[in-house]
Amino acid sequence: MSANRFIEQEKIRKSFFLPLGITESKCVYFINGIFGIGKSRFLKRFLNEAVEKKVVDSVFFIDNEVKPRNFYEIFKSANDNFISSDETFEKFTHAESDYNLTRFNEILELLEKKDEGLCEDIRYNSSLISETDYILNDNQANIRIIDEQLLDNYIDKKGDKRLVLDMYRVSIEAFIVDLMNYYFPWENVGDDFERFYFDNEPKKILIAFDKL
Repeated sequence: MSANRFIEQEKIRKSFFLPLGITESKCVYFINGIFGIGKSRFLKRFLNEAVEKKVVDSVFFIDNEVKPRNFYEIFKSANDNFISSDETFEKFTHAESDYNLTRFNEILELLEKKDEGLCEDIRYNSSLISETDYILNDNQANIRIIDEQLLDNYIDKKGDKRLVLDMYRVSIEAFIVDLMNYYFPWENVGDDFERFYFDNEPKKILIAFDKL
């Protein structure tokens, strides 16, 4: 999308700025085009506008300039680039996501000393690749089979094994837990979450990716 495509930009604004639940509102946008036509500029301007006008409760921005190597690092990038439209809210803390990234790296360090081949297989499976690399290299599409019995020799905790074998599910779960702790802290919710949920407005979260 070129930076001077004002009609298309306005369509995105109108559909996104509609209240939740309206049929014409959209949840996902994909903007593509050749290098240098203003995609990133439009995205950053759009994010700032959404926050300033309080159309969203918060924004998570993920920029490939930090070169995330795996899903845990993607969420680290998102959490570090968190913006709330409510200035009274405290800084977003992401303890669950941070723990997963730290523990995953600790496990890789352990396995590297014990079994380099197993460690390399896990790194390979967890690595992010671009669409171009995926298309041009058929080998990248192959997931290496992890010998779970061999893994048991080095990792005995179920949670640690999930960090290695189920990275995508675990990282998303942690992200949701961190969001819930931020917007619905336990001390406010108490035992009656259903009542608390219906007494509060839903939160509108914008997650934006650039150059991924």
